[in-house]
Amino acid sequence: MGSSVIHWTHHLLQVSKTSDNDSPVLSAFKSALQAAVYSEIGFYLTSVTSFLKACLWDTRYCSILHSVYGIPLEVLKKAWEECATEGIMLFDVPESKKKMMEKTLRHHLALICTILEEEKNNDPYWFWRGAPHDVMTQAAVNFLRPVAAMYLAFPAGESRSECVFSTTTSIVTKKRTQLSDFMVEALTIIREYVALPDYSFEILVEALNKYLEANKDANK
Repeated sequence: MGSSVIHWTHHLLQVSKTSDNDSPVLSAFKSALQAAVYSEIGFYLTSVTSFLKACLWDTRYCSILHSVYGIPLEVLKKAWEECATEGIMLFDVPESKKKMMEKTLRHHLALICTILEEEKNNDPYWFWRGAPHDVMTQAAVNFLRPVAAMYLAFPAGESRSECVFSTTTSIVTKKRTQLSDFMVEALTIIREYVALPDYSFEILVEALNKYLEANKDANK
């Protein structure tokens, strides 16, 4: 699930916190790790992303997004607003009934939002499919179930990783099964780098030379 991205981003920041008992080397390593996490993936905890919206519908995470993960309330409010805007697209209704549908969706969403922010259940699928609810909550759950299913189905990673898998399968084929791990990795790096919009042959050669030097003892 996409919601696990938020969890692991927060986890990385937690384990990289320095303490008075750390050695100078460990302290420097943790500081570098935390800086790298903030630089590369810290925006997951400060911006509205598809992963954050997946968390909102996940009973394991919704109630702790602000209190534990420290995500600002204004960011959460904006994320819910985007869910409402995107969710209405799932309902195929005539133009004349769209406003009424949107009003109904926002009414149910306001109720579910309050419930999810207090829910502590570790099984989001049970909440959305089998949990006993009162009449009003059940009506909201039934209405919003397609929207929840859409967000809970978000992949737990960036789509870029899928592109890497696709690149690798075009390199390792039925007729090319003897490539070493080193060669597969090198060819994948080349293919992915050449596909970048700011591709530079000179920088590629420099990067490859550094890679080859670092792996000069690898089995080619």
